[in-house]
Amino acid sequence: MSKKTTVSGILLVLLVLATTPLLGTDNVSFLKWWLMTLVLGIGFYPAAAALFPRFHDRGWMFSKVLGIVVSGFAVFALGSFGLVPFTAPVCLITVGVLILASWIFGCFKVRVHAPEIDFLMMEEVLFFAFFLLWTYLAGFHPEAHGTEKFMDYGFMKMALAAILIITPLFGLMGTMIVNKKMAYFSDALGHSALTGIAVGVVCGIPDTNISMVIFAVVFALLLNKIGSRSTVSTDTIISVFSSCSVAIGLAILSKGGNFSKYSSLLVGDVLSITKKEIGYLVIIFIVTILFWITCFNWLNAICIHRALAKSKRIPVQLMDYVFAVLVALIVMLSIKWVGILIINALLILPAASSRNLSVNMREYHVFSIIFSVFSGVMGLILSYYTNVATGPMIVIIASVIYFVTYFFGRKWKE
Repeated sequence: MSKKTTVSGILLVLLVLATTPLLGTDNVSFLKWWLMTLVLGIGFYPAAAALFPRFHDRGWMFSKVLGIVVSGFAVFALGSFGLVPFTAPVCLITVGVLILASWIFGCFKVRVHAPEIDFLMMEEVLFFAFFLLWTYLAGFHPEAHGTEKFMDYGFMKMALAAILIITPLFGLMGTMIVNKKMAYFSDALGHSALTGIAVGVVCGIPDTNISMVIFAVVFALLLNKIGSRSTVSTDTIISVFSSCSVAIGLAILSKGGNFSKYSSLLVGDVLSITKKEIGYLVIIFIVTILFWITCFNWLNAICIHRALAKSKRIPVQLMDYVFAVLVALIVMLSIKWVGILIINALLILPAASSRNLSVNMREYHVFSIIFSVFSGVMGLILSYYTNVATGPMIVIIASVIYFVTYFFGRKWKE
C-alpha cells in the first residue's frame, strides 16, 4: 500500500467520524446513501473501465453516475411499461442483474495497478467530502441558495425527466450530424417548426405537435431529395428552404398581430412540459436506440465513403432518408421546451466538444452523451437559481465545455 493510499484512507476515516457532529443522528442515513453509491460504483466499475480505458482511474469518476443512470432508467422503464411491479425486491434484483452484466462485460478488460488505486482513493475522498458538504447545507442550512426548494415542485421533476430522456439523444444523434456535416440541415428543421404550426393553425388541427411533426418529416425528405439531385451547393439549398419556410410561418402566424402567443417557441420552456409530451419523448428514445444499434455501422460507412458503402450493397439513400426523418422527429418533439433559436446548438455542441477529445468512435459517443446530459442537468439547476430561461442556460454551459475542450483537446489526445 502506497503512502498516498494510506493518507487518503486516513482522511476518509476522519470524514466518516465528522458526520456525527455535523449531521447528528442523520449520519446513519447519510452513510447508507454513500455506501449505496459506493456499491453501484464498484458494481459498474468494469463497464466504466471498458468505456474509459485511457483515464488514470479507468473511469471510476463515472462509475457511480453510470450505475445510477443505468439502473434507475432500467427500473423506471420496467415499472412504467408494467413488465414488473415497482417494489424494493424487484429494484434490488434489477440492479444485481445489471451489476453482474457489468462485470461480465468488463472483467476481462480491467487491470487495476497501484497508481490507479491512488487515484481511486483520492477521488472517493473528494466525493465523500462534497457529498457531506451538500447534505449539511441542504439538511441543516436550507436557506443557503434556496437548496430546500429545488425538486420540491412537480414541474421541476417533469423537466428533469424530459432532460434525462432527450439529452442523450442529442448527444448520440449529434455525433452523426457532425460527421455528415448536417449542421445547417438540423438548423433548417428547427426553423421549419414555425411553418408546421402555421399549417396546423390554417388546417384547424388542435394539437400543433401533429402538424409540426408531419411538416418536418415532409420537409426533411424533400430537402434530402433535392439536395441529392441538385448541382447547387447543399448549403445554398438548405438556406433557401429554411428562409422560405420561416417567412411563410411568420407571415401566417403574425396575421392580425397574434404572433405574441407563439413567441415562447423561440427560446422554449421546459418547465411547461406535460406527461403526454414526456411519453412522446420516451417513444422516440426507444426507437432511436433500436435504430442506432441496428444501423450505426451502415451510417458510419456512408459517412466514411458513400461509393464504397454502395459497393457493399448498403442502402445509402434509404439510410439518408431514415436518418433525416429521425432527426426531424427528435427536433420537433423537443422544440417547444428547447426553443427554435437554440435547438441546433444542443445537437451540435456536445458532439463538437467530444470530437475535440476523442480518439475513437466509442469515446466520441460516450463523451458526447456525457457533455449533453451534464449541460442539460446543470442548465436546469442554474436556470432555477438564476431565474434565466433553461434552454439558453443549457447552451451557455455546452458552449463553455466546447471552448474548454477546444483549447485543451490537443494536450488531452497526446
